[in-house]
Amino acid sequence: MTKEEILLVQQSWSTIMNRMGDIGERFYNNLFEAEPKFATLFNADPPEQGEKLMQLIGLAVTKLHLEKADMAVHDVGRRHVAYGVKPEYFAKFGEVLIATLRDSLQEEWNEELENAWRKAYAKLSRFMIKAMRS
Repeated sequence: MTKEEILLVQQSWSTIMNRMGDIGERFYNNLFEAEPKFATLFNADPPEQGEKLMQLIGLAVTKLHLEKADMAVHDVGRRHVAYGVKPEYFAKFGEVLIATLRDSLQEEWNEELENAWRKAYAKLSRFMIKAMRS
């Protein structure tokens, strides 16, 4: 990711933070609608799970400049193995996340921001998949 792309994601995160609960819950509702089998991977209800997701994304957004995952992101990736998450699930998860962010940010969303978020998600998912495999 370029410095400009990192900055775009981080700036948009400021807006997202103000609506984290709503966006996180909406994401899981969208995910379970798109892939009902994913609902079995989560013990918490969508609002609680959404809050956890948004905290993880917030952590990742602050670390986009890193070339390797730090221990916090690495540990989250490793824990996902026990939850039954498989590497191939990350593509659908990312697709739904980007769509949820696009719908949530509406007028603030544009092609440049979408490309930056796609790169950010790809980076985070690579970190987590690598941790899952270690």
